[in-house]
Amino acid sequence: MFNPSAIGPGTYELTYWVENEFGCDATTEVDVVVVELNVADADYSWEAFGTLVEFENLSINGEEYSWNFGDGDTSTQFQPVHTYAGPGLYLTQLVIFGNCGEIDTALSLVSIFPQGVASSWLLESQPFPNPANSLLRIEDVHSGYELFDAKGKRSLIFSRRNGRYQEFNTSHLSNGIYYLKQISKSNKCFKVEIIH
Repeated sequence: MFNPSAIGPGTYELTYWVENEFGCDATTEVDVVVVELNVADADYSWEAFGTLVEFENLSINGEEYSWNFGDGDTSTQFQPVHTYAGPGLYLTQLVIFGNCGEIDTALSLVSIFPQGVASSWLLESQPFPNPANSLLRIEDVHSGYELFDAKGKRSLIFSRRNGRYQEFNTSHLSNGIYYLKQISKSNKCFKVEIIH
C-alpha cells in the first residue's frame, strides 16, 4: 500500500523502491506537483430597507450560488435583492458550490420589522421571565417554537406544556441574546436574554 502525503503546495520528489520475491529490486524517481486547492467559502451580509433586503455575497471560490430567503422563495443570483411579504424573523441561507465539487453553507437571521415599531412589535406577548435563567415560559400551548442565537444558529431547546403555558428549558444555553420564533405564517419573533 502506497500512501504519500505532502505538507503543502510545491514540487516533491517521490522515490519508488520495489523488491520481488526473488530479491531483485528496482528504484525510480518521480516529481509530483501539489497545487493549493481553492476551497469554496460561503459568507454574506444583508441590509434591510423596510421589507426590501439587499444581500451582499462575500463568498470566495464559488461557481454556483443557491439562496433560501426563509419565506419559501429562492434565488441563484450572485447578489440578490428580495422583498418579504411582511415583518418577521427569517432564517436565510446561502449554499455555494466550488469548482472541485465542494459545498459550503452560511446562515443569517434577517429581521424585518414595520418601520418605526420594531421594539413594540418584538415585545408583543413577550415570553417571561426575560432575562431567563433555566426556564422560559410563553402563554401559548398551540404553536411550535424554534430558538436561534444572535448569529442565526438554531439552538436545541426542550419544551413541555404546563397548563396554559409552554415552558422551555434554557439551562444548557450560553449567556446571550436569543430569538424565539413561532413556527407559523406570522413569523412572530421574541427577543430573549439568557443569563445564568
